[in-house]
Amino acid sequence: MFVLTLLLLADIGPPPPECVADRDCVLSTFNGCCGGGDCCPEVRGAPKGKNERAACATMKCDVVECGTVKCAHPPPDLSLYVPACVARRCEAVLKTAQCRVAADCRLVEVPPVDPACDEGSCCCPVKQAQPVDAGVPPPITHCKRCPPEPPARAACERGQCRVVHFNPGSKKR
Repeated sequence: MFVLTLLLLADIGPPPPECVADRDCVLSTFNGCCGGGDCCPEVRGAPKGKNERAACATMKCDVVECGTVKCAHPPPDLSLYVPACVARRCEAVLKTAQCRVAADCRLVEVPPVDPACDEGSCCCPVKQAQPVDAGVPPPITHCKRCPPEPPARAACERGQCRVVHFNPGSKKR
């Protein structure tokens, strides 16, 4: 039985791609057939031409009165987002986002924000993640007394470039 289950799971494979380019996606606020999803919409990306409500015709749902549903936040402003194809899945990306994927970010060393570290003095640099298309920071005079920093990489989290420190012995980076 266990082997049969594994074989069946192996045959399923990854889901088919939703998109190959941004033009294959649209913005959607549909959050599901049943419940208060339509009462408290959230913006997300969806494949262009997909009828998200088609499955709702066969479902039996209780009618939800939106006037009685308390939303955690105001409705999203769709003008702040663009549809994007990220890793072959449709997503809603803020127009002000720095990145979509980790490859859009790079790790750089910048001088610390410290008034004692004026130009030309010896200060330990700080790792910072920034978009690849941002300008190159000026060179830093390294001190011999700087403590070693843990290994890090640049990542894209919620549209912003972030520094992620990791354990070099760990398989997850």
